[in-house]
This record gives sequence, structure tokens and C-alpha cells, in this order.
Amino acid sequence: MISIINNIKTVKIKSLVTSKSREEIKYSVLTAMVILTFSIMTIHPDYYILGAKTGIKFCGNILIPSLFPFMFLTSFIIKSGISKKLSKMVSPIIKFLFYLPGCAGPTIILSFLGGYPVGAKGVKDLYDEKLINDEQAERMLYFTVGSGPAFAVSIVGMGLLNDYRCGLIIFISQVLSIILIGIFLGINARIKKTSFYDQKLNIKNDNQNIVINSIIKSSYDTAINIINMCALIIIFCCLISISKHTGLINILCLALSSINVSENISENIIPIIFEVTSACNQCINLKLPLELISFSLGWAGLCIHFQIFSIIEDIKISYLKFILFRIIHGLLSFLITKAFINYYTISTLTFSNFQKINSLPTSTSFLGSISLLITCLCFIITIHKDSECHRK
Repeated sequence: MISIINNIKTVKIKSLVTSKSREEIKYSVLTAMVILTFSIMTIHPDYYILGAKTGIKFCGNILIPSLFPFMFLTSFIIKSGISKKLSKMVSPIIKFLFYLPGCAGPTIILSFLGGYPVGAKGVKDLYDEKLINDEQAERMLYFTVGSGPAFAVSIVGMGLLNDYRCGLIIFISQVLSIILIGIFLGINARIKKTSFYDQKLNIKNDNQNIVINSIIKSSYDTAINIINMCALIIIFCCLISISKHTGLINILCLALSSINVSENISENIIPIIFEVTSACNQCINLKLPLELISFSLGWAGLCIHFQIFSIIEDIKISYLKFILFRIIHGLLSFLITKAFINYYTISTLTFSNFQKINSLPTSTSFLGSISLLITCLCFIITIHKDSECHRK
């Protein structure tokens, strides 16, 4: 008996030592990567400066003007109580397709129209208002992630490919993939006999300041989320630029060539993994198939994943499942796009330079985007100070 107890203690000690050694290895590798990156940035500052400029241009010319209105609208619809009224109209459809309460309907629709982080922002607002529970929030975050028409049609289709039909095919593929994943998750929830949570809350019509308060809170939340997103995009653009100039992509190409992966695809793997805009631009420069661009938008890239994680930090979610569903989304988008291309004859694409995006009607000036953020923050600070004065 004593020997058995000693053996159990020995196994526990070994497991603790193993877990500690793993943690030490992780931190050692992370430290080495940080030191290496810092050294490269110090010796060759032009490497990361080029990436930072690309990220800043993208945020100012595309991200802020295309996503800010949608993210604000999503937050306002939920905080003002409009979603509770709209939920009655779409409730039967949403419950039938996705096994979700009607209040999730506007968020799902806006995730189609707004793009990647809009759906996550809507889920977070629904969760904070206790209109959905943990299980429903987790399910929604697995499928309300996709490219909106502003990016798929206007930027990729019109701006990069000079063919709106290609952008429209990619967008439709994204939406159909999202719907299929949502239906699958709803069926799975029914099979598991998950309890259906549908919180009924009364809308307070006697609150005269509900519109003003909703505008202020929505503006503040949207401004903070946009700033976080821009910071992440700039960081990832810097990392991609450093990997290109240091030859990391060339090393990866050599490694993948040993398993018969084509050079063009191997050159695009790092942009696909990290950031969706760089991936699309690289696909077009290398004249890769349209299906691969559609896969890139479905996968979305680690930059988008981190943006979503920064928004939903209070919601319990399996990151491995999230990654898995992003891969499934990318594969479904790939297959649906391929089916469209095989069914419809698409003329030869005219490839254009990424810099032509600035002339798109959905874009605006960089200074205008920055002014929008500064004005929004100043408005929030002013309102906050006024409210404090009234309280005193």
C-alpha cells in the first residue's frame, strides 16, 4: 500500500515537472522570437516601417470608413432595444434555421452586411444584455464571421480584380458558408437537446434619454473596438513585411516544395495565415485561382481572429473549435466558389495594383477617417464630463 502511494506521488511530481518544463519551453521560445524580432527591427527599421505604412493606409482608407458605421449600427440596434422589436418578425426563421432566439436575427443579418468583427460585436452586446446565454453566444461566434460586401465586392472584386462579378461570387460563397455552418450548429444543439434560452425583456418606453444614452455608449464601444482592430492590423502587417524581407517565406517555400506544393501557393501561405488583405493582394499578384481568394476570406487570418478575441474576452469559447470552424468556412467558400465558376463562364480577369483601392467610392481619405475617430472620442469625453457636472 505504501509503495502504491509512493508511486502515485512520483507520477504527480513527474507530471508537475513536465508541465513546468513545457511552460518554460514556451516562454523561452516566445522570448527568443521577441528578441529576434526586436533585433531585426533595430538593424533594419525599413522592414517594419514599410509594413506599418501599409497597415495604416489600409485602416485609414478602408477599415474605418467601411466598418465604423456598421459596428455602430449593430451596437445601437441592440442597446436601444430596436433588436427586441425586430426579433418578433424574424424569430420563427432564426429559431427554425439556427435554433436561436429572435433577438439574434439582426446581429446575424448585420454580420453578413458589415463584415468580420461586426458579428462578434453584436454577439458581445447581446450577451452583455443577457439576451443570449453562454452556449448560444459560443455557437453564434462560430458562424457569424465572414466578409461583408464592402470588402468582398468593392475592395476585392472592383478594386483588386476589376470585376464586380468575382467579388459578388466570393460574397455569396461567404454568406452560404455561414448559413450552412449555422444550420449545422443548430441541428447539433437540437440533437444534444440543449435547452432553448429566450429571455423576454420589456422595453422601457418611459426613458426619454434611451436614444441619447444608446448613441453615446455605441459610439464609445465602436471607437474602442476600431482602435484595437487598427493596432492589430498594423502589427500583423509589420510581421508580414519582416517575414518577406528576412527570407522567412523563402525558407517556407523550400520546405513545402519537398512535399510537392507549388511555389506560388507556398509564397502565399504566410499572408493567408496572418492577414486577409495581404493574402488577397498576394493571390492576385501571383495570379492564383479565385477559389483560393475565397478560402482566404473564409479563414479570415489570425489578425481578424485576434480582433474578435479582443471583443469577446468575457465570453467562454473554445479557441480550437473557433479555428476549426474558420478552416471549415474557408473550405466551404472554396468549394462553393469553384461550383459558381464551373457553372458560370467568367471572362479573363484584369489584375490591378493594390494601390488603386484608394479610388473606390467606398473609400475615403486617411485624414477623414482619423478625424472621425478623434471627433467621436472628443464627443464622448465631453458628454462624460457634462454628466459628471450634473451629478455634482
